[in-house]
Amino acid sequence: MRAPMQVLVIPYKIVDEKHREYWSADTFVLPEYCFSVNVASKSVKLSSEHTEYSWVTYEKANELLHWQTNKVALFELDNRIKTNMF
Repeated sequence: MRAPMQVLVIPYKIVDEKHREYWSADTFVLPEYCFSVNVASKSVKLSSEHTEYSWVTYEKANELLHWQTNKVALFELDNRIKTNMF
């Protein structure tokens, strides 16, 4: 199954100056990539950069998200699932 993907952008000014070293001076918008997967099992192994996870409803996920770009990606995924477009 091909997972839906959406490329979103983050204005560079919201990134802390100490992290600017990762992008050149002529970078004004940072790409943000959103992916989804169809999980066959509820067992999840986290990488070292994560500390916890939870399975939540669409409404709860939307409530937990801070960035509008993440909410847009969640909205698109929800609609792709509902209309079988994934």
